[in-house]
Amino acid sequence: MNDRLEHLAARRAELIARAQAQRGQLSRAAAPLRRPLDLADRGLALARYIAARPLLMAAGAAALAVMSPRLFLKWGQRGWLAWRLLRGAPGKLP
Repeated sequence: MNDRLEHLAARRAELIARAQAQRGQLSRAAAPLRRPLDLADRGLALARYIAARPLLMAAGAAALAVMSPRLFLKWGQRGWLAWRLLRGAPGKLP
């Protein structure tokens, strides 16, 4: 019985060491993605912030419409497309 426990303890230590090495490898491999993913995360946070404040969206749209109707239509189309894409996405915005 003691041999079995010693074998299990050694196997456990081996697996823990291997998992730690794999975590280090994964961290080094994912390092180049850190900045783009951080930027995407900030963009999503901004989208959630704006989506939670309809008055802010309306004020921005009104300001854009007053400044340049053509630009308003251009950005309106983009916004509508983005809205439709986000509403159909699996992790929908709140």
